[in-house]
Amino acid sequence: MPKVKQFADDRSPAIEEIRKLLEFPDPRIKPLVYLMSSSGIRLDALDYLRWKRVVPIYDGDNQSKIITTKLIVIHVNLNSIILLSHLKRILLS
Repeated sequence: MPKVKQFADDRSPAIEEIRKLLEFPDPRIKPLVYLMSSSGIRLDALDYLRWKRVVPIYDGDNQSKIITTKLIVIHVNLNSIILLSHLKRILLS
């Protein structure tokens, strides 16, 4: 098999590492941990997050009930879109 090139020294966090981060007492950390671990968004992309890019997804029968959201993160680096991600409702609470 051909050797795989490694471009960065990063990796996905282990479940135990995510659980440990969620125990942190600052309430602002929990939504960020959920966001980053569920979407794969990188730390430097957080600067580009805007509430206007959070699109609610409503329940088909009940248009007043938000069941999830779609987050559009745009990073203007060579005019490329780097991520479209779905977030759990817990990020809005």
